[in-house]
Amino acid sequence: MKKVLTVIAAAFVAVAAHAQFYAGGAIGFQSGDNSYFVVAPEAGYSFNDQFSVGAVVGFGTFKDSHNQFTINPYVRWTFADWSPVKLFLDGSFDFTSLHLDNADKTYSCIQFGVKPGVALPLNEKLSLVAHLGFIGFASVDDDINGWASYQDGFGANFSGNDLTFGVYYNF
Repeated sequence: MKKVLTVIAAAFVAVAAHAQFYAGGAIGFQSGDNSYFVVAPEAGYSFNDQFSVGAVVGFGTFKDSHNQFTINPYVRWTFADWSPVKLFLDGSFDFTSLHLDNADKTYSCIQFGVKPGVALPLNEKLSLVAHLGFIGFASVDDDINGWASYQDGFGANFSGNDLTFGVYYNF
């Protein structure tokens, strides 16, 4: 039994020694008539220089409008590395739950598709990351179809609403 535990511990140490975990995320806010606050922490694991997996869990509150919760697991493929700039595609599945302030019901939106992005490593530990849109399919509850850029069907969206900036810390 001790040998099995020793082998498992050694395997765990070997994997951890080469681990490329990252954590970070994004926050957003605006004050005024259309004020909102969004926080979206993110964590992931890089298998190598080209492939990673991760997830974003976000919460947002929008004044006089709605609250939303989002979970977004993804697989990342870095297809271009022009040091120091890296271009990537996130193959993602998004689930968003919205509660409109003027309704007694919670609505949902499910999307799957590709989110192009760019990463700029500042040093060994910190990276700036931006996502530049969404290309894919969405299924939206009928009551919110067309509301606040939620659209049913296949499409591409590169509006300012789909532009996000974040910071990652690499372990």
